[in-house]
Amino acid sequence: AVNVNGVDLDLLSGINYYIYFGFDQPFTTNASNWTIEGNSANGITGFSHTDNSNFPQGGNFTLPSSININSNFTLNFTSTAGSYATVFSIEGNKGSKTKAIQGGSGTVSFSSEELKEVAFSSDIIAFGITPVNITNGTVINGKKYYFVKQISYLRQTETL
Repeated sequence: AVNVNGVDLDLLSGINYYIYFGFDQPFTTNASNWTIEGNSANGITGFSHTDNSNFPQGGNFTLPSSININSNFTLNFTSTAGSYATVFSIEGNKGSKTKAIQGGSGTVSFSSEELKEVAFSSDIIAFGITPVNITNGTVINGKKYYFVKQISYLRQTETL
């Protein structure tokens, strides 16, 4: 089990990645107090660790009431400058697409072809922006761990 600031995290099966799903924010400061139970089968000794690195900034956005998927679309958002990376996603009833850049940004563009890969006309399309910060590797009990802080902004609109 993995816990941060008293909140149990969920294990994403198969990728050894723990995440918090929820609408409340268990982080009122940058301090993240981790408690890792450990797993002797995997050679992981339990430990506690405090990470005071900054949460990423930016990424908030609004969408128009509809998007014409026959045209390219540029999404503007509050700058993610200072982030390690920024992940962008679009999803519709035909599929999903993700792209990422290292560092921060304030805009991302999707071609008409990309929009048509994920959504039909007269459909719903969702956009996500996730700025990410990663700490330098921290060696604990002889193993290197990376602590990730990210926040996701998700919105949906209609397609034309």
